[in-house]
Amino acid sequence: MLPLYLCGEMGAAVGLLLLLIGLHGSQAQVAGDTDVWTEVKALKTILMEAMVKQTILQKQVDELKEEQARGKTKVAFYAALSDTGNIGPFQTEKKLTYSKVFTNIGNAYNSSTGVFIAPVKGVYSFQFTAFGFTSCTIRLQVYKNNKKIMSNWKHSSLNVATYVTNSLILELEAGDTVHFSLPSGACLYDDRNNYSTIIGFLL
Repeated sequence: MLPLYLCGEMGAAVGLLLLLIGLHGSQAQVAGDTDVWTEVKALKTILMEAMVKQTILQKQVDELKEEQARGKTKVAFYAALSDTGNIGPFQTEKKLTYSKVFTNIGNAYNSSTGVFIAPVKGVYSFQFTAFGFTSCTIRLQVYKNNKKIMSNWKHSSLNVATYVTNSLILELEAGDTVHFSLPSGACLYDDRNNYSTIIGFLL
């Protein structure tokens, strides 16, 4: 909705513009022998300036609404992978479902699918720790909207604790998704001690 003063400016400008176009069509002239078409051009300029003001103000309103939505929305989650011990290697890439959820403010992380869905537009921080305890390559991949944006790996030895950890900052639109996956041939380890974990929150 336009501010009242812009409605007045644009309404007056449009009305006068139509009037002067009609006058110009009948070859009429205003007082002082001023060409009507010059007045039409001037009013067109006023109209364009009012439209630019409208666009700027609408953008400012939208930004304020987004800031208010972010301020009211709290998003934070922390989850561990599993109690099963060794996970992988698999013949194909496997989306990971971190099933042990300790914190899920905003319910943006789904422990059944392993997918985080951004509830509002904003900047989000994510961190993961991948643990290995067998002779295998630890590897973890991060996807945004099903597009791979990060891949980390490290070879682990039998009975030697090996960690891979990293973090990233993502600018997400509402509805964007983030998930973690285990590539084919790679493995992880987790048990009741919660070695392999993920964290995410809205900044």
